[in-house]
Amino acid sequence: GLVGPFTASISAVNADLGPFLSGLKLRFPLSARADGSATLEGELPALSGLSGEIELLGLRGQAGEIPWQSRGAVRLRLSSGAIRIDPLALVGPGLSVMLRGVVKPGEHTEVVLAGHAPFPIIEPGAPPVAAVRGDPEIRLILAGRPGALAVNGIAELQAVDVRLKALPLWLSVGRGEVTFSNDRVRFRVADGATAGGRLEGQGEGQRQDG
Repeated sequence: GLVGPFTASISAVNADLGPFLSGLKLRFPLSARADGSATLEGELPALSGLSGEIELLGLRGQAGEIPWQSRGAVRLRLSSGAIRIDPLALVGPGLSVMLRGVVKPGEHTEVVLAGHAPFPIIEPGAPPVAAVRGDPEIRLILAGRPGALAVNGIAELQAVDVRLKALPLWLSVGRGEVTFSNDRVRFRVADGATAGGRLEGQGEGQRQDG
């Protein structure tokens, strides 16, 4: 077989990134496609130490029912088979987030997503909530191996209205938060109001669906 130094230049249009996302196991469907090019180098026959640069001219997809796309061209660095993202801006209807971190396909993911997201993206992490009016700020951390990814997040509630599934009322939240992980959800309202009265409270729940 072939041995020794290896170099390659690759370009792609509308490439499906689904295989890179399959290990995330998020609570909503996630798809991604990209246009771009890459310059790679490594040693044959083993390509585990593959390095180079990836330039994405267009990155787009769906997060649940929300379409998203990258803002402008994106340059990623590939080193020893790991892709470094630092940072990547994603936008869509009600969506404006920054993504950064490291992904080693098939082995390990450690990324942080922070910004503003619409309720359909937050909903799977906050099952007691039926609807939200406003612009919650989120921070989501995903770390681990494919199939065993630890997900931890927080949604900051500042001047938003929330309707819980257990109550037929809208709650006006001045300050509050929802924190969630793979198997637990916690909420806290420090400054709220409903039906003309003040409201404070907190609680937590255990997931039953894994």
